[in-house]
Amino acid sequence: MELKRKPLALLVLPLIFSAYSAHANIDHMYINGPSYIERDNWSAEYSLENKEDYRGAVHWLLAENRFYRTHYFKSYGDTAITGFSMGWLPHTSLVQAAVQDNGEYRTLSRKFCQEGFVLGCTPLKSKTNYNKGEIVKVDLNFMPEGENKKDQLETEWTFDPATESLLKGVQISKDKFSLSFTAPELQRSSKVTIFNRVKTPTNEVLLKRDICLRGADQGFCMDMDNAFNVTPKVTSYDFSGFTENVGKFEKADRVFNKGTIFTCVEEVKCNNPDFTPVNGSSKWRAAWVETYF
Repeated sequence: MELKRKPLALLVLPLIFSAYSAHANIDHMYINGPSYIERDNWSAEYSLENKEDYRGAVHWLLAENRFYRTHYFKSYGDTAITGFSMGWLPHTSLVQAAVQDNGEYRTLSRKFCQEGFVLGCTPLKSKTNYNKGEIVKVDLNFMPEGENKKDQLETEWTFDPATESLLKGVQISKDKFSLSFTAPELQRSSKVTIFNRVKTPTNEVLLKRDICLRGADQGFCMDMDNAFNVTPKVTSYDFSGFTENVGKFEKADRVFNKGTIFTCVEEVKCNNPDFTPVNGSSKWRAAWVETYF
């Protein structure tokens, strides 16, 4: 009896499709969604766009501890929804999508800020550029409804090391809600970074403002970034070490090991000792991502 042979193209096509779907052209993908969540909205939706022919799984991660991930973060396929219960202070965070690229996970990120009741997402107010002799003034920018709460805040003005050095010898005036100084004479335009650490009894945020002090060269400052406050670094983790905790890991769990925090992407593989980042091979990248939130 003669066997019917399938055309070669039909046999090869599933293999091509499988290889295509496992490869992520990550350079073209991006996360779409709002950069700012207003006080009237409790949450926002983010989606992975420009996936082209990628048909692999999308794993969503949030730069928060387990409590926030459990209560304020939901994901469905290509979409994630997040937001936080509103407090007095703005909440700056990061949402990530992990996708497979040749069997290894890579991440895309999008930063966002949710307004607070007392301070919003542009909490420090000033001009961007100042010339020699101008008064540089930075003020806390309170929400209208938060004016009567501001006296209950603790504030502390600080500078980054480069700004400290640049402003050495400059008289700086500080009070609880504003900072000012006279722009010094400089040969080259230079960026200064001003911080204010704001505390309530239950929360604290680090606010940031970049300012350009124009020099004799009348140049412009590079790397100015006033879009967001400082995103808290991920320092919390669910487990310390791998070997004694295999079998306990869930998706999005963080493990601290030898100075690095890893985040679980695929739960089944995370609980397989062959995929732990301590086994000396790169196989772990098919289950975990290094956490650089």
